[in-house]
Amino acid sequence: MAIAQESEPTPVVATLSILGDIVERIGEDHVSVTTLVGAGCDAGVYRPTPAAARAVQDASGPAAADLDLMRHNATTLFTALTL
Repeated sequence: MAIAQESEPTPVVATLSILGDIVERIGEDHVSVTTLVGAGCDAGVYRPTPAAARAVQDASGPAAADLDLMRHNATTLFTALTL
């Protein structure tokens, strides 16, 4: 019988706190969730930070995303880069 090895939790990024909560409940100890827009924060005014970019880069893949938020941030980043 093979002995199960303990492994590091899988890094996951969720855009909104409610989505992060869902991923944490489902993934339990198997995931390490970073939430970009915390509870009580307005997603409409969220601005990406270098720490958020690192979290997304280090994650195994986005587990939960809000497409309107992603579209807003992509537009903001594109505008900033073209000025």
